[in-house]
Amino acid sequence: TYIRTPRRGLPDIYADNTKFELGKGKVLTEGNDIGIIASGIMVATALEAAAVLRREGIGVTVIDPITIKPMDIELLLQVARNVKVLITAENHNIIGGLAGCVAEILTEYEPKKIGKIGIYDRYGQVGNDIFLRTQYSLTKEDIVKKAKEMLSDYNR
Repeated sequence: TYIRTPRRGLPDIYADNTKFELGKGKVLTEGNDIGIIASGIMVATALEAAAVLRREGIGVTVIDPITIKPMDIELLLQVARNVKVLITAENHNIIGGLAGCVAEILTEYEPKKIGKIGIYDRYGQVGNDIFLRTQYSLTKEDIVKKAKEMLSDYNR
């Protein structure tokens, strides 16, 4: 079991009466250009990035897998097949977390390049949320930048 809990100040994503099912993700926005699979505190950040991209005419599907193990493979593959590019967003090392899980599934069922927003094999630091998100490139601006880069590569 792996649980990460932030200390304070995160927006509510779900209504109090939302039902969750082990291994079943939630689709939070829908679009056909980019799919963002976000977990934990990065879900709200992904939604903020999606809003920026939508204002620029880019369609974004954001999903919260709810659990990484078990992963909602059916939902992941559905999104992968319906978008041009995929990005994972996690407040975790990209190795052994959401990005690794998504990559393993796509390799087997739906080969597709993915962009990864997460911590790239660095030692941890101490600091406030804004400092740490900036240090580890976990901001909405980082997601928007990665999305635009990947769409540009896709359209070449």
